[in-house]
Amino acid sequence: MLPLFITVLLTSFGVFRTVGHSATLEALHSFDAGPALPYSSLLHHGDGNFYGSSGYGGKFDQGAIYRVTPANDISVVISFSGRGGSAPGRRPGELIQDEAGNIYGVAHSGSAAVNSEYGTVFKITPQGAYTLLREFGDSGGSATLGGNPIGPLARDAAGNLYGVTQTGGTASKGIIFKITADGQFTVLVNFTGTSGQARGASPYGGLISDGADGFLGATHAGGANDFGVVFRVLPDGTYTVLGEFTGSSGALPGSDPRYALTPDGAGNFYGVTAGFLHPGAVFRVNANGAVTSLASMPTSVGQYPSGSLVREDSGNFLGVLSLGPRDPIIGAHYHGAIFRVTPAGVVSLVVDPGTSPSAPLVGNQPLALTPDGNGGYIGAMQVGGNTNFGTLFHISSAGEFVHVTAMPGATPSDPHGTLVADAAGNLYGVTRHGGPVGEGTVFKLTPGGSYTTLAAFTGLSGPAKGSIPFPELAIDATGNLFGTTIAGGAANSGTVFKIAPDGAFTTLVEFTGPDVGRNGEAPQGVVLDAAENIFGAARRYSPETDYDEAVVFKITPAGTFSIVGSTGAAFSHYPAGRVAVDDLGNVFGSTRPDDDDPAFLYRMAPDGTVTGISEPRDTSVPYGFVRAPDGAFYGSATTAFYNVSRSRVAKVAAAGSYSEFGLLDEAAHGSYPAGEVLVDETGNVFGTTSTGGPHGRGAIFRVSPRGVVTALYAFENDLIAPLYFARGVMRHPDGAFYGAGQRGGPGGGGFIYRVRSGPTPATLEATGVSGGNATLRAKVNAHGEPTLVVFEYGRTPGLGSETAPVNIGAGPSFLDVDAPLTGLTAGITYFYRPRATSASGAQFGDLLNTSAAYAPFDLWKISHFGNPSRADLDDPDDDGISLLLEYALTLSPTVPEVAGLPKIGISPSQRLTLTFQRDSSRTDVTLIVESAATLDGPWFPVASSFNGQPFPGESAVPGVHTVSVWDHFPIFAAESRFMRLRVTR
Repeated sequence: MLPLFITVLLTSFGVFRTVGHSATLEALHSFDAGPALPYSSLLHHGDGNFYGSSGYGGKFDQGAIYRVTPANDISVVISFSGRGGSAPGRRPGELIQDEAGNIYGVAHSGSAAVNSEYGTVFKITPQGAYTLLREFGDSGGSATLGGNPIGPLARDAAGNLYGVTQTGGTASKGIIFKITADGQFTVLVNFTGTSGQARGASPYGGLISDGADGFLGATHAGGANDFGVVFRVLPDGTYTVLGEFTGSSGALPGSDPRYALTPDGAGNFYGVTAGFLHPGAVFRVNANGAVTSLASMPTSVGQYPSGSLVREDSGNFLGVLSLGPRDPIIGAHYHGAIFRVTPAGVVSLVVDPGTSPSAPLVGNQPLALTPDGNGGYIGAMQVGGNTNFGTLFHISSAGEFVHVTAMPGATPSDPHGTLVADAAGNLYGVTRHGGPVGEGTVFKLTPGGSYTTLAAFTGLSGPAKGSIPFPELAIDATGNLFGTTIAGGAANSGTVFKIAPDGAFTTLVEFTGPDVGRNGEAPQGVVLDAAENIFGAARRYSPETDYDEAVVFKITPAGTFSIVGSTGAAFSHYPAGRVAVDDLGNVFGSTRPDDDDPAFLYRMAPDGTVTGISEPRDTSVPYGFVRAPDGAFYGSATTAFYNVSRSRVAKVAAAGSYSEFGLLDEAAHGSYPAGEVLVDETGNVFGTTSTGGPHGRGAIFRVSPRGVVTALYAFENDLIAPLYFARGVMRHPDGAFYGAGQRGGPGGGGFIYRVRSGPTPATLEATGVSGGNATLRAKVNAHGEPTLVVFEYGRTPGLGSETAPVNIGAGPSFLDVDAPLTGLTAGITYFYRPRATSASGAQFGDLLNTSAAYAPFDLWKISHFGNPSRADLDDPDDDGISLLLEYALTLSPTVPEVAGLPKIGISPSQRLTLTFQRDSSRTDVTLIVESAATLDGPWFPVASSFNGQPFPGESAVPGVHTVSVWDHFPIFAAESRFMRLRVTR
């Protein structure tokens, strides 16, 4: 016997969701996006500057060509626009220049056609004028004439360009192409793979002139052994395979050559193989075209050559490796290595960045070097550094690191976090990037739009120690700003800083590291209590659990630093956002999970005693707590619930009890809340989501005290580039919302915005309900714009009538608005809500009736019984099915319908199936199908629907659907299998 179990479990939360009317967004200040993640070695240009390509960054985050001055100032020359736009293409590669100073290159993907991704060939001037020379692929997405070019290009004396593509061609193995000076495009060679006259496939490096009439190159695959080939091609397309790699042994050891060859000035050329399949090797092509393997990379030097070799004046060559020397205990490191190889093939280690004093900042995965003209070299790290966007580094002629600059250099960009305002309405915030060494800044924006950098962080030392400021600042009554940096300071573990109104910068604390006995690292912002003590949380290692823990610290107004306590064994893991403090000195905080472990909310008493606020598995972890006017604490969070992500607001009452309310609908309000929330005096909670919503880019939302969610503004692509990672909003003294978009805006590097979304109405319970009379009540804040308020009312939730409008002016505070009604029908429930309208739009309060607020399930009970007082587990028609289950399964609560219960079956693959009917538009209930091997469990989720989301195979159109769910395991694989349906709300 394989029985079916139906279990009804009860929770509660608000469910009405509305979308606000029109709102307006204004960009007040735009940041320019710098280059991110270098993608090529640097070109030493005739103008004395260096030019390079980045895989990301720029105005559209599609990559950029950037300039580096001798003083290490970095600026964007061209921002690529992906598909279409002013500079089509993305992920540009190696660059070359002509005698006039024009720069040529290829973009690996993107194109002028909006439906093609096969890349481009372009020309730019140092001043930023862009010319599209060739786009690969056609309107149908074909790449028969090549696709995905890779650099560098080569030029002949007549100005013709030669290059290769990784894909496309008649055999889909890539091509060699020619573009004449007047723009004529010709396919010279179609690579044929492992056989044929044009053996070779998928070149990963470009071409170089052989000094005679031809060009040399290599393919990473193809050839007789499919390990790649070295080839020569003539301008007429004559193609010759010079050498075919043979793997770990054979005539030409090595595989996967990925980079252009380097001449020695005597007719020979040197190259490297990447070593991903076999040990990296150095090889030589002599003037007669003979290819010889010279050396393999010893692990004592490093692994995986990256980039072309560069010739030294001595005749030796320098190269870079993705992995540094291998230690027998810790293995290789990703800072890479710089090696030297002689013409005879002797390989030696020159620089190990992992042992450099700059190692924490140098970055990872170096690219090829370029002579700097002063006897040294300049190079780029693809990732890492303080910003994790890569770095530029200089090496002296003596082989020492002399300078490291984090991308994207001095341009402030990437504002993140909730802004704060002073009494005069000036706004303050931080940028992750910018400043002389790229470590981030603190800025001020006046109401008139004047922008000032107050502080530029200087890393490990200097006048403004610190790197990567934490998103949120704190401000006191006199205008002093307080914040933290996640890194920097003497131990590179972060700092606490203060900026006075006159701009004076003070480092209050330098954290000493995460090890036992030290005070932590990566502090997550600070808050002030009424006595102006500073509280925050940092990360520290917990020897009790072998995990990181949250350590809470306090700084007195006199500057005394102390540790209040740590979360320790019970509540270990990283701190998640800022803490909050009550009037008794209790600290409320949250920790983010590590791997699959649970997350926690905690309260820490002044003596350091820690108390858990909720069960870990049920906890949504807010990104920082915010204390509300009523003394409670709020945060927005996302919890994975049976593989369904739910975004909502979490509340911790002043006494410490935990609750969740205000479920966000992904389509209407967005999901994955980002940043802190804002709570007004009536209990409305405001915040931002980072994705989803009508345009897929998040929204500003409001959650009423009863859990009603309203989308006030949906972010969209209305400012040239997509906006993402809006992290919280603040209410300005002028009544509008102000926030920061981390990316997007006219300059691509983020922007400060203002949104006027209309008034805020808060519905109050009706009074004077007697006979045919009632007084409808609300509080409304006009937020600085002339506002009219009416009450909509009626006998059903559809309303239908409204009161005369009341003009409440344009004040900045909540005002009471009452509407006495007479002539109502005695004994009838009336529904009502306020509607407040200003020039920025109309907003609605919660839907209440003349005595209470109702959720959809309650309204369903009212429609059948005239009131909502029936309990969820009541069974008025005595059919053995509770009201909640009948609501979820679209059954009648007044007519017995046992036949409508879920039905068990067996699928063709011998799995249990559970089939039932439900109304997916009833989004206030969750249906979870579970299975188990025994009645005692454990029960495991098979499929679920939260917030009306469709089950697998179910229509996404809201309405009544029949759903069938299969068990994960066949019945013949176990002695017994059970399935059940859980319904919760």
